[in-house]
Amino acid sequence: MDSAPSPPPPSRAARLLWTTAAVAGYPPAFLFAYLLCLGLPYGTIPTATNVAMPVFPILAALLAAVAFARYRLWRTLRRKYRRDDGTDAWLRFRLAHKPAALCLPLTLPLCFAPMEGNAFGFVVLPTLLLLTLAIGVWVQRRLWRRA
Repeated sequence: MDSAPSPPPPSRAARLLWTTAAVAGYPPAFLFAYLLCLGLPYGTIPTATNVAMPVFPILAALLAAVAFARYRLWRTLRRKYRRDDGTDAWLRFRLAHKPAALCLPLTLPLCFAPMEGNAFGFVVLPTLLLLTLAIGVWVQRRLWRRA
């Protein structure tokens, strides 16, 4: 019997979107990296009283480091508990982060815009925490259900 044809590989634009969603769109990781950037001595540029703008290269490096650490931890745990060979682990990791692309319209502007402390504390932080519960659980379920 012939086997079913394999689906075509995803386009370059789709892979870029999924990678961006895995790095900057996943709310718990974005919130951790953003707060870490705010706490670093040279992580922000103060623009006015109680207004700071993150330094994008530092924030981007933190986001990439957090995403890489999450990927390595997931891959190690998956190999240990699921006995997975991990041949296409990076693709599966990115595919599981498709729902995180819904958060990109909120998280990407935060990378480049000055943020007033009260607006962050009363609007952005609660929104990111709610998205952490919704999108974070959704992505984790997708990460561990993929065979």
